[in-house]
Amino acid sequence: MLEWEETVVDIREHFPLLDIEDTIQHKSDLNFKLFTDKESGYPYTLSTNFLITINRADGVNLHLARSIKMAAELEKKKTLERLEIERRYWTEKGIDWGIVTQKEISSVFAKNIEWVHSCLYSYSERGFTQDELIFLGNALIERLVDAKDSIRKITADFDKEFNYDSGTALFVFKFLIASKQIGIDMTKQIDVNLSNPIIEVKPRITHEEVKRKCL
Repeated sequence: MLEWEETVVDIREHFPLLDIEDTIQHKSDLNFKLFTDKESGYPYTLSTNFLITINRADGVNLHLARSIKMAAELEKKKTLERLEIERRYWTEKGIDWGIVTQKEISSVFAKNIEWVHSCLYSYSERGFTQDELIFLGNALIERLVDAKDSIRKITADFDKEFNYDSGTALFVFKFLIASKQIGIDMTKQIDVNLSNPIIEVKPRITHEEVKRKCL
């Protein structure tokens, strides 16, 4: 989901807190023993789920650290101890840190992204090159401008016109959303059966820009 945000320029997952004991100045009340191997006594390497770099409107890059937890986990003493260690670590680093639970994530938004995102890397399984997919995307965009019919009908007609297997154009439609060549309200469930779909056709981007979005 983070990749969906336009301001995000870099995402580092499971960022290791390698210098944790050197960084945290006030740690006498922290129980680091909870995070050590019982047999060897060697400390585990703690990490934060995401270290995100965003580019602000003024052009300055800003780092954000985010820990992902299920809400129920926040009732566990060990989890709270670990999160406090993370909080102090990032505070010492001068980096904004926060906790994200499933309550802060829209299930509809997440499902929509899941529905479209795989198209950025699974196109080769359908026998397409990046260039072929971009060509088909441009052709489909022309049919989406001021569309009155449902996405289902538009894509079915497209498949017949180009003699493709059923569902091919719907795959291309998802690719257009995932590569942000067209805009659609991702906070509402995507219904391809609705007539008069509200679709924003974005300014044409270059082949190279589209390719960079493909994985």
